[in-house]
Amino acid sequence: MGYDAIRVLVADADRQRAETLHTLLTAGADPPFEVVSAARLDDAVRALREDPFDAVLADLNLRDSQGLPTLAILLTYAGGAPVVVLSERADDPIPLRALQQGAHDQLPRDQLYPTPVVRSIRYAVEQNRTELALRESEQRYRTLFQQSRDAVYLADDAHRLVEVNRAAMELFGYSAEELIGRDLRLLFADEADHAALERQLSASGAVRELEVRMRTREGRELWCLLAATARGQLAGGSSGSQGIIHDVTERKRAELRLEHDALHDQLTGLPNRALLMNRLEHAVRVWSRQPDSPFVLLFLDLDRFKWVNDTLGHDAGDQVLRRTAGLLRSCVRGGDTVGRLGGDEFVVLLEGIGSVGEAIQIAERMLRLLDRPYRLKGREFYTTASIGISWPAERSWSAEDLIREADEAMYRAKSHGGGRYVLFDPAMHRAAVSRLEVESDLRQALGREEFMLLYQPILSMSTGRTTGFEALVRWNHPRRGTLVPDDFVPLAEETGLIVPLGLWVLREAARQLRHWTQTRQAGEEIVMSCNLSPRQLLDPTVVDQVAAILRDERVRPDRMMLEVTETALMQDPEQAAARLDALRDLGIRLCLDDFGTGYSSLAHLRRFPLDTLKVDRSFVGRLDHSPRDLQLVATITALARHLGIHSIIEGVETSGQLARIRSLRPSEVQGFLFARPLMADDAAAFLRDGRADVRPIRRGVLGGLLQRLGQA
Repeated sequence: MGYDAIRVLVADADRQRAETLHTLLTAGADPPFEVVSAARLDDAVRALREDPFDAVLADLNLRDSQGLPTLAILLTYAGGAPVVVLSERADDPIPLRALQQGAHDQLPRDQLYPTPVVRSIRYAVEQNRTELALRESEQRYRTLFQQSRDAVYLADDAHRLVEVNRAAMELFGYSAEELIGRDLRLLFADEADHAALERQLSASGAVRELEVRMRTREGRELWCLLAATARGQLAGGSSGSQGIIHDVTERKRAELRLEHDALHDQLTGLPNRALLMNRLEHAVRVWSRQPDSPFVLLFLDLDRFKWVNDTLGHDAGDQVLRRTAGLLRSCVRGGDTVGRLGGDEFVVLLEGIGSVGEAIQIAERMLRLLDRPYRLKGREFYTTASIGISWPAERSWSAEDLIREADEAMYRAKSHGGGRYVLFDPAMHRAAVSRLEVESDLRQALGREEFMLLYQPILSMSTGRTTGFEALVRWNHPRRGTLVPDDFVPLAEETGLIVPLGLWVLREAARQLRHWTQTRQAGEEIVMSCNLSPRQLLDPTVVDQVAAILRDERVRPDRMMLEVTETALMQDPEQAAARLDALRDLGIRLCLDDFGTGYSSLAHLRRFPLDTLKVDRSFVGRLDHSPRDLQLVATITALARHLGIHSIIEGVETSGQLARIRSLRPSEVQGFLFARPLMADDAAAFLRDGRADVRPIRRGVLGGLLQRLGQA
């Protein structure tokens, strides 16, 4: 960059280290370095005699000379060039004594990487040139003074600037007249940095690479490395100091950016897990010493965020996350922390809060703000969240405990439908531990053949005959006994285990239907109904898997009916429609389960290829005392007739309910009034009793029930 190469003599008997130093000094340094190596003192002396060097980098233990005598000889022939001594470690006694006897500096072995080596040699050369110029002639000194790329200054014993070079004027934006005579403190952004400079100069007479913040004429702050020495006499007989100021603002900004990025989430700018845990651990330590310094932790998870990512794309998901981060920040005070753990999980640390009640108010405000409509990719969108709240108590002394407790409370909020907050209760932890145990057992249950199917009859409302069965899975848990679907299906859905479990149910049900048909226990009109979970419906392999099962078990597709919920359809309507169309193309019947409890819409009946509507049991349970529910069921069954599709009313448990739904003329009914879920042999027996026309009184109680159906 317009400067002569810095000639460095490396005197080192260690060939590998000498090669390393040669590489470090010649790999793109500015100004460039010219390096000559010598393994013996004789070779080093010969090189110094033949050509001048700007600096000597020497190990005092050479092949033909060891210790301080090596330094003495090198200083003799170095011609005033600074000698930097290599050492094994910073506290080696020999290099420390070498500094007292004229060595300029020492470099420990653990600092042999580019920045320290290049910087040490450069500053040694710069400082040496300055000192030589002062000793030899004022003109020579001024040439070096003015040509330095770094800002150089002279100050008197009252800290007034005596002289500055051109680089100093360019760096700080002042003219020489504006600086000369002014206090050196003018250039410092922080008085504490100037005080540190003076302390070190008073203590040792020199300062090397003091990192300080300085200020330009326009008020812009600079990060600088300052090297300074105390001077015995300046012109006029006064003492003072001289210094070199190297601008490292860009490097410092890069370091600060790296430090910030290491502790903050790149997408939202919020503290990440590392910084959040650090602050939470600090809050726990303070609270353990001062229980009157309370804090509360909020764990927030967005509801249905995966649907946003899968349906609208990751760009839309990122917009939702950034919006969420901004809303959460707007709800807290300056000393609180809003952090992102990852995905759609956020944690809010409320410090110095008066009570859990205040935290609840903040949580409610967050839920209200998140639930406000906003535009996303040209459509109106709403965001809801589930929040778990925990706080320090005797039961939880660590940051990890508090995160876990808030997470468990959040999970409880989500399991209750989301869009709400839940306070942690110790019972949640016991439930979470139990849930983990169930999950572990669930992963092994298929291999251990612990599942079984029960079959609940579906009967024709017009004839009383059995038209089909719904296959219902049960888990024979080795310790917990028989578990119903509510005990394990939600967990299987969450973990993805529902996919292999659902395929097992379908295969087992198809096999049972084939067995009944082959043994003439069931006619060709009996239909087997199985539930298809939301995750199964979105599985791209589900159509091929179902087709393979029907082919393997030799069951006609029209004898199988798959039941899907409205919730499953709405997780990804486009994908759901494509899957259902493909299943319908196989010839499989399709039923919309729990109709009326989810996102009920006439558009569903037009958009999806459905054969049957199943009215949810919750309406039937209220028929005895709710005329409105009776009217709703009547509307659904009438709608089904108008559209030419079947309707099934499930959950019929009393004669009174049956009496009320007779006039509604549904296609089929199902419920405990007729039969609870049955083992396969009992279902076959039920089938034998209920196949014929039931208008005459049939044998047994079952015949009476079927006769009553036939009279509807």
